[in-house]
Amino acid sequence: MKVKAVRLHAANDLRLDTFELPEIKDDEILVKVVSDSICMSTYKCAILGTAHKRVHPDVAEHPAIMGHEFAGDIVKVGKAHQDKFKPGMKFTLQPALNYKGTMWSPGYSYEFFGGDATYCIIPAEVMELGCLLEYKGRAYYEASLAEPMSCSIGAFNAAYHTKMGVYHHDMGIKKGGKLAILAGAGPMGLGALTYALHRDVRPGMVVVTDINEDRLARAESLFPPKEVKEKDGIDLHFVNTGKMENSAAELREMTGGTGFDDVFCYAPVAAVVEPCSAVLGRDYAQSAKDFGRQKRCCNSEKTLSVVGTDRVSFGVKVRYSAHTPIRRQYLYIAPRKAK
Repeated sequence: MKVKAVRLHAANDLRLDTFELPEIKDDEILVKVVSDSICMSTYKCAILGTAHKRVHPDVAEHPAIMGHEFAGDIVKVGKAHQDKFKPGMKFTLQPALNYKGTMWSPGYSYEFFGGDATYCIIPAEVMELGCLLEYKGRAYYEASLAEPMSCSIGAFNAAYHTKMGVYHHDMGIKKGGKLAILAGAGPMGLGALTYALHRDVRPGMVVVTDINEDRLARAESLFPPKEVKEKDGIDLHFVNTGKMENSAAELREMTGGTGFDDVFCYAPVAAVVEPCSAVLGRDYAQSAKDFGRQKRCCNSEKTLSVVGTDRVSFGVKVRYSAHTPIRRQYLYIAPRKAK
């Protein structure tokens, strides 16, 4: 069948292609894509091309369909999966496959599998890993946003706190603590705010910063601080750091001088990331949303989680301890190609 898709041919070379989608195999599933949200890691993939660790080296010969946050309808099911999946079912998926140690993922690595397409083929490994999920919600876009929300949820749960001289980690954000979401008036930041206000362990104070007054005004209309205080007992503040002469000092002053217990950064730029350390308290958990996977560095008192990356981009200077994880070596398994 003829399909259209945005495909990566090389670094800075995205094309809207029309091409023939092959017939599915017995262990594959054909789907119609209805909704696909755009991640900043898609931008990173587009500018890096084969220098990106998820892009296969022969992408020029076998272009990869972009997009990994998608949902839609199942159209045709191979014999191997007809007991579980049926045509007409709505679906979403977990794109971080990590299949047999590889980094291959839809939106980066597959010629016929990705979200920026009218139709695509879900390969056998997705079902093998249990990463194809039936979706019973109301709107497809909500299913598309499940993956980016999982990044924030993972960061909240991966954060931890310690005590001086005690090698014990209290996992998650500090209950009743002071939490900051820097550059947080965009989609990812507001998702993190929603989670902070409605999860089981909640902070006592949340400060959301941005430099765009329109975004901040919209955020405040969605989360009126007075209503949040009355309903949830949480002190919520929206702050324009662009109007501050010394944002780190003024933010720290909002905590009574103690600094924040948990800090989440949602812009991978030096001007936002570097002040994070200055606003943190004695023992803290810090997370930054960048482009890629999670990396943790730790010492006896403090932790730094960079959610979504294995390197710090854009000249950001962040201090790491000696206990950084060793980079894994990944086995190359070529994604399926046309015969």
